[in-house]
Amino acid sequence: MENTCLKVDYSFCSYIEEDIDKNYITTHFGEIYLVDLEKEEETQIGSIIINFMLLGEALNNRLNYHDVFDRDEYTLRIGNKFMDFSEEDVNANIQEFYNHTFTNNDIAIIRKFELIEEYKGKGIGKKIIRDLYYRFASTCGLFVVETFPLQFQPKVVFTNEQRSMSDLIFSYKEPDFEKSFLKLKAFYQNIGFDHIEGYDDLMFLNPAIVNEKIK
Repeated sequence: MENTCLKVDYSFCSYIEEDIDKNYITTHFGEIYLVDLEKEEETQIGSIIINFMLLGEALNNRLNYHDVFDRDEYTLRIGNKFMDFSEEDVNANIQEFYNHTFTNNDIAIIRKFELIEEYKGKGIGKKIIRDLYYRFASTCGLFVVETFPLQFQPKVVFTNEQRSMSDLIFSYKEPDFEKSFLKLKAFYQNIGFDHIEGYDDLMFLNPAIVNEKIK
């Protein structure tokens, strides 16, 4: 892909309302573009969504972590897998895996990351995750991703603007779940995410630990 570069347009939403628990989840949306430098044209080739759980601020305001995660069905489901809400912390075995080296209470959950099929296998995914890491590693203590293939997740109702992108992304569907699952696990592991025993469908990345793979 000569004379091209990648661009991610990030935007975020923050709730400002009486229901204060919602104020502690910030959602970043990224639209991924391939830019033709000669023609000065951009083609959207994917998207990414990250939920930032602002647990440090919630703790400062004596808010319950469970209530913060509970503002969204997805974050609560993921949180129940790796958080110990009774202790207001990540599970003990995750802390032990990282030798209690967390430098920040906030957690970034990669909620969705997708590329149009024809752009997969070209190293683009690694570049996008690396860029995400560089942009946000200083603002969170742990990255978490669910390695569950998108094509096997419940159907999503898309808006008209989203539908054309989703049609392109889902134009190819690997029918074998295990093959897709293992391929996705390998993708994140090759980037630098860690597999921790007991969390088969989650992977983790701790910015406090030097990670040669993500560089």
